[in-house]
Amino acid sequence: MFDSRRMPFAATKSGVAALVCCSFLTLLPGTARAGLLVSSVGPSDVFQYDANGGSLGSFLGSANASLLSAPAAIVFDAHGNLLIADGGANNVWQFNPTSQILSTFVAPGLGGLSGPNGLAFDSAGNLYVASSGNGAVFEYDRSGNLLNGGPFVAQGTNGLTTPTGLAFDSAGNLYVADAGGGPGTSSGQVLEFNNAGGLVATINAPGVNGLDAATALAFDTHGNLYAANATAGAGNSSVLEYDSSGNFIATFASGLTGPTALVFDSLGDLFVADAGPSTNSVIEFDGGGNLLGTFIGPGVGGLGAPEGLSLDQPPAPVPEPSTLLMFATAAVFAAGRRVWRGFLKASRLSPLATSFSWWLRLPNKPLGQPALAGLPSPSGIPRRKAVPHLVQQWLKPDQAG
Repeated sequence: MFDSRRMPFAATKSGVAALVCCSFLTLLPGTARAGLLVSSVGPSDVFQYDANGGSLGSFLGSANASLLSAPAAIVFDAHGNLLIADGGANNVWQFNPTSQILSTFVAPGLGGLSGPNGLAFDSAGNLYVASSGNGAVFEYDRSGNLLNGGPFVAQGTNGLTTPTGLAFDSAGNLYVADAGGGPGTSSGQVLEFNNAGGLVATINAPGVNGLDAATALAFDTHGNLYAANATAGAGNSSVLEYDSSGNFIATFASGLTGPTALVFDSLGDLFVADAGPSTNSVIEFDGGGNLLGTFIGPGVGGLGAPEGLSLDQPPAPVPEPSTLLMFATAAVFAAGRRVWRGFLKASRLSPLATSFSWWLRLPNKPLGQPALAGLPSPSGIPRRKAVPHLVQQWLKPDQAG
């Protein structure tokens, strides 16, 4: 007779359930807050801060930081390398956090690059760079080579003057923040382009919805677009919000002085780099646009004139549900077949667990193919009854007892 008292904790009903839950919680994406990376022009560096805004020092190290001239936008690639637009050197740097090596990714002036600012990757891993010095957007491949033989979006397209911020939506369209003639000119705009560089729409025309100079863009998890709106005068700048169709919703946040970068964290809070002369800080707002406070104060960790923001960890690939299920089940099986048999006898989850057991023993099949395709049916047993039969065989007590 089965006696659960003779089994390890992990093999009891509650223990196995806890192990399954822990396995899923470990593998599923968490909601723990990440820290921030902030590029700074004075001094030129990329500083790292923890989840509470505490300084962790230079992310690059002093020797690498000394090579920078005027770091602006920062973004991680799919391999965990940090890309840094350097408006002073007219290039894009690549920093490998593992090797601590800083190298040139896009050579100075390649293709006409001038005053690089906004950075964004498309789904193919190509890098797009807002060239604010000559009013264009350039595209580079994964090795930093120029694509298209010239600008992806040419200067003057729909009046494009000073592109400063870039962001892709889920459909692969590129959005460009155009600062126009700068704060106080009401000449900024937000434009949308398709994957061939063709204009799709003017999301916000100059002077409409209070837009003065668009300097940065970010999407939230709902597909809504946010644009940093720099306006002359301390405390007059803001962040504007648009729905997933590009329709203006409202002024999301206000009271800023010189917003230069936006980033959302995993909790849905928006961080705004405010480079105004009286601020030089990073401000935090919740998902409703309510001010939560100053996340990084002026000068903390050496911060001066923040220009770029990124979470301090590159986005990790999310395992497919089948992969999560496999690992969670495998974790339970680690307790041993005999332990698992005991659990099946003692638990009401037996049918579900039995299905898990059979599923784990199936060979890998490409998506879309029946899981049982190609498996021999036990002699004399119809295929539709093969699964429970094989599971029962697997669950038989060991001959040695």
